[in-house]
Amino acid sequence: MGQRLEIRVVELGDVGSTMDEARNLGAVDEMTVVVARSQAAGVGRFGRRWYSPPGGLWFTVITYPRQSATASPLLTLSTSLAVCRGISKTTGLQPSIRWPNDIYLNGRKVGGVLAEMDVVGDTITRALLGVGVNANFEVDELPEQVRAEATTLRHELGSEISLQQLLSNILAELRDLYESFKAGWRLEILRDIKEGMEMMGEPVSIHLSQGTQLIAVLEDLDELGRIAVRLEQDRIFLSPGDIERITPL
Repeated sequence: MGQRLEIRVVELGDVGSTMDEARNLGAVDEMTVVVARSQAAGVGRFGRRWYSPPGGLWFTVITYPRQSATASPLLTLSTSLAVCRGISKTTGLQPSIRWPNDIYLNGRKVGGVLAEMDVVGDTITRALLGVGVNANFEVDELPEQVRAEATTLRHELGSEISLQQLLSNILAELRDLYESFKAGWRLEILRDIKEGMEMMGEPVSIHLSQGTQLIAVLEDLDELGRIAVRLEQDRIFLSPGDIERITPL
């Protein structure tokens, strides 16, 4: 695969968001990572606020994929897989991916990924891979409206972990998967993502971004990172932008 990418970490204190800080760095080396103590304006999908208090792991990785924009969902899912593997290696816990970008543990959200991509023509020229993990704080430190669906690593383990070790493990996994992604080893990555995905083969409730709700069976994940669902006699493919949320029945 040639020379390995070098990971460079920029550590910050309390910021608006690591995505903004990474964007403002301009032209930097690939795999430059911006890590913050907390975020006052962390953002998830569809512009939702992502609560990011001290004690969590909040960072953005700067990459230059130079791959087709059609593969952007797979890049997001690869990042989610890296987060799952890093958490597992650090804690022994077994988180799973809830398509397209959430990390779940024992039925509750423990982390998430947000990818922001610059596209020229059909080529992703830059991708900012934002990651948030609820780590060394309790669920009751989050706003009341999200507590029922959230968990933290400290809550699940009963003790704190090393954020530095967690970051190191996630980044090592992400570098491996990202280099494989750029080298075209998509089928191998897909296989591992599907093994780590929730709800495969199960009936799900799908809330589309335009407000429609579907009940379907989650059948597969294709080479572009789209899900294939069975809706009565029809099999349809959905991209992350099509879906507001997906939940088990």
